[in-house]
Amino acid sequence: MSQIVDTLINLGLGKPAELKRYSANTSFEGNILLGGKGDCLSEVGAHCQKLGVPVRHPLNAAGEAVAAAISSSQSWESSEEQPGDKLQALFFDGTGLRDTTGLKLAYQFFQPALKSLASSGRIIILARPHRDVDSPEFAASQRALEGLSRSLAKESGKKGVTSQLMYVEPGAEKNIEA
Repeated sequence: MSQIVDTLINLGLGKPAELKRYSANTSFEGNILLGGKGDCLSEVGAHCQKLGVPVRHPLNAAGEAVAAAISSSQSWESSEEQPGDKLQALFFDGTGLRDTTGLKLAYQFFQPALKSLASSGRIIILARPHRDVDSPEFAASQRALEGLSRSLAKESGKKGVTSQLMYVEPGAEKNIEA
């Protein structure tokens, strides 16, 4: 493995990021920052609490409601106020963004939080399938989340961070554990 790294460095490609890999013997370690506006946020928070994963919520209208339901959470106004280790995952629920003006919430969530994301971190965005929604504004906002996911992957890719967009059908929120 070190010969491959040395070859890459000699070619001028730089040293690749050291990636943390999943292992069946280890559970998720680190803090998760939850935010957004949607039907899945409380389900995700409750599932993380059940697994014993430390969850943090930024101060926004949706986050405060979830933080009240999850007693062990702490809140802060920006990621710079976060105590302790860097975040291992950013989880944004965009299923409730019904128009493009709601996308400001995504910017307000990710802009300060990206600075606190650890290497090999994860970005997960939940959205509704844009073809099954009831208005063009709703479809446009849900489709924009795909572009946001791609942009975040490029922005933070040098640290080995991955970004995934997951579509959640209406009514499937209770199955978020799967």
